[in-house]
Amino acid sequence: MKDWTRQEAITLSGLTRNQFEHLENKGLITPIKLGNPNRPTVIYSNTQLLAIRAYAKLRKEGLTMQALDKMPDNFLSPDKVSITKLVIAWEKKIEWIEDTPQSFYSSVFQNKNGKGKLLTTFSVKQLVDEMRSDFEKLGDDTIIDFNERLLEVA
Repeated sequence: MKDWTRQEAITLSGLTRNQFEHLENKGLITPIKLGNPNRPTVIYSNTQLLAIRAYAKLRKEGLTMQALDKMPDNFLSPDKVSITKLVIAWEKKIEWIEDTPQSFYSSVFQNKNGKGKLLTTFSVKQLVDEMRSDFEKLGDDTIIDFNERLLEVA
């Protein structure tokens, strides 16, 4: 199994259930819902989990939910997330770019277009490593096959 239940995703992302519901209500993330429509089993893919973790990291770095609500509609889209990507957060824009010096410097030099001050930058690989470290600190055996499931991304 390479997908994650809502409870596993909440545990691994650092977000609350309400923040997950906010992301879903805004249409920023669309999980798969299985079973009983009144109490479905909610499932997230690896790439969705990493996108949610990126959102959580941006929140931890001080970006407000209001600022993050202004992200491009497709920012949390699974096709944006890959191990070769880097997240760059400017005051007025958040973007995924390829994790290469050329892409980074190109983004920085294009800052003349009014992106504002550089707030933070991190790679998807860094997100995976942080998630692995957080999981090990949990000592939680309720998440089965964590490393094997995460290795499918890393």
